[in-house]
Amino acid sequence: MASSKGREFIDYFEKDKGVHMIYDGQYLLLDDSTDIYKCAKSWIVLSPSPLMTNLGQRKQCLLKSYIYDDNKTYSATKRQMLRANNFIIPEIAKAFGLEAASYGRFKIIGNLDEGELAREENVAYTKDRIPHYRLEPNREYLLTPSFLKSDEEFVPFGDILSNDKETNVSTIWKQLEQFLTTRNISKENIKKVKKQYALKSIFGAFVELNDNHNYNDGLIFTDDRSNRSVRIAPAYDLDFSMQIYNVTSIGATYFIKTANNGRFEVTDMLKEFQDIISEKELTNLMSKIYPDRLTEIIDKTERKHGLQLTTDVEYTYYKFFREKYEEMEKFYRQRFGKDIED
Repeated sequence: MASSKGREFIDYFEKDKGVHMIYDGQYLLLDDSTDIYKCAKSWIVLSPSPLMTNLGQRKQCLLKSYIYDDNKTYSATKRQMLRANNFIIPEIAKAFGLEAASYGRFKIIGNLDEGELAREENVAYTKDRIPHYRLEPNREYLLTPSFLKSDEEFVPFGDILSNDKETNVSTIWKQLEQFLTTRNISKENIKKVKKQYALKSIFGAFVELNDNHNYNDGLIFTDDRSNRSVRIAPAYDLDFSMQIYNVTSIGATYFIKTANNGRFEVTDMLKEFQDIISEKELTNLMSKIYPDRLTEIIDKTERKHGLQLTTDVEYTYYKFFREKYEEMEKFYRQRFGKDIED
C-alpha cells in the first residue's frame, strides 16, 4: 500500500518491509456471521492507530483467505493471477467509471487471544453460520473494508429478483426498475442507476467475471432527512475473472450474466445497452481502457501491492485485454461506420 498519510488504510496499520499491512492487535472480533462462504474468515472492527484519537474512524472489515492457494486444481500461473485479480480488476472497474471495493494484503502480528480466535468446537455447522477459524499470525489474508456508510443499506440483487439465479441482464434490470419504482425512487435516479448497471454489465463481460451471481451485486440505498437515493453497489469479489472459473461452481450457469441472445461476450453486452451508452460515452470509455492504458494500470497496481508477477502472467493480462479491446473496436466500427480514431 502507499505509505503517504491520508491514503486508505494508513491510519489503521503499520507496514513491514514489504507491502503487507500489519495490525498490532487493536481490533474487535465480531460475530462469525460470514454465511457459508468458504473464503470468508471473519468480520473484524479495526481500531485507529495509536496516533489517532477519533474513535469514529473505526472500520469494519472482512478478512478473507486465499482459498485457491492450496488447491492443486489451479496451476501455479492461475493461482498467481487469482491473487493478482483481487487488486488489478478493481482498478479496471474504476477505469469503466464504476465504484469498486478496496483490497489490501494483511497479516497479524503479536499474540492472538487463543480463547477468542480458536475454532468454537461446540458450534455446529449450519447454512446460516460457520464457526471461527483460527487467524494465524504472519499468514497473509485479503482484507476489504465495508463500503457502506452509517446511513446506507445494501440490498443484493438476489433478494430482489423473483429468481435469484436469473442471468439475463434485461430480465434483471426490468425487475430492478420495478423494485425501485415501487419504493418511490425518482425517475432521474433510476435513469442513473440504469446507466451504472449497463456499464457494470459491459465491464463484467470485458473481464469475463465468472463469479457474477446475484449475491455478488446489489443496490445501495442512502437515507437522509430530505431524500432517499440509490446507486449500484461497488464491484467486489472479482478474483475469478479472465477465463478462470471457481471450481466449486462449475456447472452452475447462474454465475455468469448473459445478454438476450444467451451469450456473454463484451460485444453482446454492448449491443444489449447500445441505446443507453452514446457514441461520445463509448469513445470516452474506450480511451480509458486502451491496451497501453490498461498496461499502465496493471504495472502501477503491481508496484503498489508488490505483486511480483511473472513475465508470462504479465503477458497474459496484456493479451487478454488487447483482444477484448479489439472486440469493442469492431463493435464501434459496425455501429458507427467509422474507426474510433476518426
